[in-house]
Amino acid sequence: MYFPALRLSVESQSKSVPVSLTTWWMYFPALRLSGMGYRKNFQTQQQPPDCFTAKVKCFNEEKSEENEALKEETENQRKAFEKLQEENKALKKETENQRKAFEKLKEENRALKKGKLQEENEALRKENVELRKAFKWIKMNEVSSSNQVLLSDTEHPELHVSDDCKQVRFKETSHQSERSEMQWPCVFGKEKLTGSHTWDVEVGEKSSWALGVTENIENIKEKRYIPVAHEQGNWIITLWKGKKFQANFADLTDLQHKPKRIRVHLDCENKRLLFIDIETRLWIHKYEINPSEQFYPIFSPGTSDKGPLILFNSK
Repeated sequence: MYFPALRLSVESQSKSVPVSLTTWWMYFPALRLSGMGYRKNFQTQQQPPDCFTAKVKCFNEEKSEENEALKEETENQRKAFEKLQEENKALKKETENQRKAFEKLKEENRALKKGKLQEENEALRKENVELRKAFKWIKMNEVSSSNQVLLSDTEHPELHVSDDCKQVRFKETSHQSERSEMQWPCVFGKEKLTGSHTWDVEVGEKSSWALGVTENIENIKEKRYIPVAHEQGNWIITLWKGKKFQANFADLTDLQHKPKRIRVHLDCENKRLLFIDIETRLWIHKYEINPSEQFYPIFSPGTSDKGPLILFNSK
């Protein structure tokens, strides 16, 4: 490290004091060694030692390993995140399915409640209908009539009325050609009816008959066939050929049971005429009648058999 100073000292001295060759040679090894050391130190400063390189290499390797570890950890976290996303999707899907199942159960519950309520309502409605029918039945049975319905005598040659005026039957005494010119075979009640009246008629197993009321007897006496309702106030139901029920020539398709005993209920106040199967207590037919001061019952035993129509007055 003393070479530069020595050189300056030598140079300064050489300018003022002449240096002999002997003196120069004496100092030359030292100068040479000093110069070599300077170059070595300079080279050392330019090129780091092997231990430093090893440290740098080790540091780089450690950083590389750390980076690889971070990359691996990041990849693992990414995979874990993707797995969580898949699980989240599955949970959302399961939640949606459970929600739909819950909604379905709610709908089924509502439907069951509604169905149960409808069943209960229908049962109550039927019970109410039965009670109303029973009430009407009782009311009809309570109807008082000062004038009992009795059959009047008839001039029709093929009809016979019993002595007690409660039965009428068909008796064949003429040919078919003569019958076509005759009046429609029927009898009427003895007296006109007003207010409310109820009477029962046993038709039994007869294959044909006709029952009802009319406002005008003379009009029917002129007929050779069963009159219809719009012809001067006639309201009649009939049985044809043992199976075809009609109300003024309109088929009663809802009638499933062939009645054997029929109740006729005339209610002038409410303007209606009811025909009821006594056995089943079901309505056969209902007419909305015109207001009138008088009605006459009509009975026709038909011309297919000789079985009687039997009249019973309700009590």
